[in-house]
Amino acid sequence: MTDTSDDTALHVAYGESWALFHYLYKFNRQGMEDYLLAFLSHAPQRAIGPEERTRMFTKAFGRDIGELEKKFVAYVKTLPGK
Repeated sequence: MTDTSDDTALHVAYGESWALFHYLYKFNRQGMEDYLLAFLSHAPQRAIGPEERTRMFTKAFGRDIGELEKKFVAYVKTLPGK
């Protein structure tokens, strides 16, 4: 039997991650390419911890995460949806 709350959380997480990827690729393609290349150049089979992921993200997109989030949320509100 599937837990519907887990299914809902999974769908929400997927939708949010898709929207963020879409936003960053559309409005900061170079940053997205830099971020993806950082993952590609990472040593295989070595876990990337949260601090390292944060460093990779801020190097690609800047340190003002609050401003990025504000712009991202404003953009998402303009998207068509249910």
